[in-house]
Amino acid sequence: MINRLYKRVLHFSTGDRLLGLFFICILLMVALSFVAGPDPRLKVFVLASQQTTEEISGIAKNISQDIVIFTLEDEPNEFSTLVIVNFVDCVVIGDFRSPDTNLAYYIYGGLDRLPRGMILVLSEYAKSGLGFDVQKRYQDGVVKVISKGEVQQVLMSLSYLKAHHAFFWKFCRVLLPFNLFSVLVSIIALLSLLLLSIVTAIILIASIENRPNATLRVVSEVVVMSVFLFVLSQAIYFICSRLVHMPIFLHANFSSKHVTAVSFLGQFGGSSYLRMLFASGGYLFGGVITFKKFATRLKSRSALIMVSLLAVASSLVYLFGTNYNKLPAFSYINWLVNLSFAIFEAYEPVDISLTASRSIAMYFAGSLCTVLLPRSKRITGSILFITCLVLISRGIVGIGNLLPIQTYVTIIPGFTLGGFLLIIFKIVNMVEGSIKFRQRRSTG
Repeated sequence: MINRLYKRVLHFSTGDRLLGLFFICILLMVALSFVAGPDPRLKVFVLASQQTTEEISGIAKNISQDIVIFTLEDEPNEFSTLVIVNFVDCVVIGDFRSPDTNLAYYIYGGLDRLPRGMILVLSEYAKSGLGFDVQKRYQDGVVKVISKGEVQQVLMSLSYLKAHHAFFWKFCRVLLPFNLFSVLVSIIALLSLLLLSIVTAIILIASIENRPNATLRVVSEVVVMSVFLFVLSQAIYFICSRLVHMPIFLHANFSSKHVTAVSFLGQFGGSSYLRMLFASGGYLFGGVITFKKFATRLKSRSALIMVSLLAVASSLVYLFGTNYNKLPAFSYINWLVNLSFAIFEAYEPVDISLTASRSIAMYFAGSLCTVLLPRSKRITGSILFITCLVLISRGIVGIGNLLPIQTYVTIIPGFTLGGFLLIIFKIVNMVEGSIKFRQRRSTG
């Protein structure tokens, strides 16, 4: 029974069929996102002291349970991303200090994108701090100055407007109940994680299947395929996030207030661990599918050792998570990442390290390195297989940033890093081949 099922899975899991499954998954995500519609909750971002925030939270609870208050403690550095996907409905500014340069970058990055009239400044704090800075920065009509006594009336108006008018005319339907919305968003989150598994499986199968030689044609196919899958997946995540007014993933999130779609599956926050786990699973699945072709040079004992190493590697990816720098090997990879970035900084007036993503660079590097797998010797192939697993699984976490500019800027440095690693593994592979040749010659 199990053997028959295994053969059917092997027969089905070709690169073309997995690509078809990829597009089906995308269509389901977009369709479900459109049906789910915008998050029915009114989400208010408060920039104020703890005492003032608690006062506003009390007012919101008296109006409706569907009004949720968020602060910088819930999401410290993704405010602008939340505004871009329409997660934030309005911002209330109270007794908040004038931000330093670092904090101002995140705060104004979000405030600049809010609709007119959705920045509310409490009049009691309008002459100092952030409230005063915001009034100077924006024109009349962008910022509304209200008193604490008017907060309840304004929130009631916004809540009523969201539930009955604005989105009814915009989407030709009313908002779904929150319980039904939660179920649909949970399904979307599961599909988004499944999509990552499919992406990593396709990359490995495309690199190994019917690829006896790592020719320029094969390399170009893998480069195009890895960029296409990553960019399209990120675009779909962004579209779905805009439709449900909630990010599918985030770079990092520690809130328990359902900031991301994946948070409806449990206490996963920004889901970095889940993304790595599903990406690792997809990669290993692709390895199983192509194992017969890949393991033609391996004896059964060596194959067993390699599978054991893969299991250990996937566990390390999951356990270390965002603390991957603790692994000694990553200190060398980070050095190569910095080197690949430095090459382009020499010719660009902008500091690329401030824009590019090291995670995404690892994904592109790992994808490129897979082209060497079919021609690798026993030991080199095993190490390279695990290296690609770690790089791709850790790198695909960057897809949750929902910042396409980071992806575009990182493509060339990422493949440059992959080129460095290819050269290293090619040399190691040649050394291993030379040693084995001498061994056979001496024993022969």
